[in-house]
Amino acid sequence: MTQSALSCLDDVLDQFVRNHASPSPEALAGYIAQYPEHREAIVAFAAVWSEQHFLQDDTMSSAPSEAALVESACARFDAAVEERSAQRVRASARSADAAASAAPQTLSELARRAGFDLVDLAVPLDLDIGLVAKLDRRLIRAETLPRRLLDELARVLTSTTDTIRSILSAPPATAVPAFMIVRSAAVSMPEPFADAVRASTLPEITKARWLSEAV
Repeated sequence: MTQSALSCLDDVLDQFVRNHASPSPEALAGYIAQYPEHREAIVAFAAVWSEQHFLQDDTMSSAPSEAALVESACARFDAAVEERSAQRVRASARSADAAASAAPQTLSELARRAGFDLVDLAVPLDLDIGLVAKLDRRLIRAETLPRRLLDELARVLTSTTDTIRSILSAPPATAVPAFMIVRSAAVSMPEPFADAVRASTLPEITKARWLSEAV
């Protein structure tokens, strides 16, 4: 809480004490309506005031008592703010942990976790961008993929061959990535790996090597 906000709150609470003999529901509702930005502090203050009002015989109207009430209410308010902040941090950490532990659903998601942009996978995998895009959209039938390609994907993305195979075996994706402008990626139904290679922009020698391994 900033010093300026605290000073403003002090003024509000001092006024509350001066204008009311006790923290009645009507008085509390009126101050909350007038100062909604201090709602929680006013409620906490009223709780402290109510406790002291019924436990003590004096009216709590002296300056020292008012100051003590203000200090107590502000302390409660700050503690509540700190606790809510800690709760948000814990909730955020739990969400982050859950997201990190959740199994990736796409090749691009797995690539991001490994620090790759999807289009950067083409070179280490000896593919072109169109083939990588097809793999990400699951437009190549997983059962036709060469074992070497699955193993290389697992190595580059620090995953397992089984995980890669599971991801690429899911139903085709319908969304088209913005970078998918390569002709060889413009298909809508899963095709055999060999057909995808033949339609790719790979050099003929690279095509021949992949075709020799196609299932």
